[in-house]
Amino acid sequence: MRRFNPSGPPADARYHYEVPRRELVERCVARLLGAPDEGGGVFTSRPALDEEKVQAARHAKELGATEAALCLFVPMSDETAVFKLSSIEVMEDMMVSTVAIGWG
Repeated sequence: MRRFNPSGPPADARYHYEVPRRELVERCVARLLGAPDEGGGVFTSRPALDEEKVQAARHAKELGATEAALCLFVPMSDETAVFKLSSIEVMEDMMVSTVAIGWG
């Protein structure tokens, strides 16, 4: 019997249900890099991340979007820690998805 694994490192799809986030991650990377005439966004601390979520929600609302997404590039390869930094929250009445991507 397969089980749903909502937390922790990626699970073996033979035994657990999988919810891939490839499209969300690709959208986050594209938004972070921005168009050539626009800039991406950067923050450097955990408190700044919380502020950026609210700012992203407000900006998305101004643009008429239904949700906002942030990418968080983390200089570590510990998949469990990286996974815990990802979240989906409601900020300013807007769904904000934060996707942590580990590197290093």
